[in-house]
Amino acid sequence: MSSFLIFCSITLASLITLTAHAQTVFMKPAEALKQIFHDSKEVVPDKKTLTPDQKSCAEKLLGAKIDKLDWAFQVARTDQRIDGYAVIDNEMGKTEPITFLTAITPLGEVKEVEVLVYREPYGSEIHDARYLKQYRGKTAKDPVRVGGDISNISGATISSRSVALGVKRDLAIWSCVYGR
Repeated sequence: MSSFLIFCSITLASLITLTAHAQTVFMKPAEALKQIFHDSKEVVPDKKTLTPDQKSCAEKLLGAKIDKLDWAFQVARTDQRIDGYAVIDNEMGKTEPITFLTAITPLGEVKEVEVLVYREPYGSEIHDARYLKQYRGKTAKDPVRVGGDISNISGATISSRSVALGVKRDLAIWSCVYGR
């Protein structure tokens, strides 16, 4: 019986260790916003609930359904000038959500993408700046698709696809809510 308890204790400790190491917080949202919009005077929340027309518009641009209606954008401003927008989003990786921030210019182009929290045991290479810089300048009209205009990371295929889908969704929603 005591060897069974030892086995259970070791197994439980291993699971706790694996779980603890599977989540990596690369950056807190406030840090990412400060880094990306460092020249802006303020960054303020702007909650949006998609209207039926906006939802339909975004789904058409995305080519897929959008499950939620409420989106928490951040708007970076200097006096009356809008410097950019950001949205913190989640997209499922293989088994866990990937939390990332998409920063968008006033013209609807990706300014920056930052992976904030990565929860999978493999594939965290999507946090690499060389991978993320390929999103810069993308708009809702671009494919933003792995194997198309976004390169894959070997060993992080599902994570690469997940972030690409999330960024494309963020651009589509921005375009239908703020786009001109």
